[in-house]
Amino acid sequence: MAVLVEVDLPGTTTEQYEEFHERLAREDGVFAGCLAHVAAVTGDGVRVVDLWDSAESMNRFAERMGPLGVGVPGVAYTVSEVHRHDLSPQG
Repeated sequence: MAVLVEVDLPGTTTEQYEEFHERLAREDGVFAGCLAHVAAVTGDGVRVVDLWDSAESMNRFAERMGPLGVGVPGVAYTVSEVHRHDLSPQG
């Protein structure tokens, strides 16, 4: 079952986010199972929303973040089971 992950990164600039994302992207297969990724600017930082094909894929991604030194300690996130997802409005 697909899952939606929502993470708020208060105090994070878009430059910091881009550096973080680039470090992750250098790792082969790190985004395997990620169906969609959105980063939005908020009033106090960046909000990231990811759509994963399964909780297992999301967990593999999370496990790889730590050893890469790109995890954000103490950052809360929510994971929701997805009822339906369409990658285009015509879906």
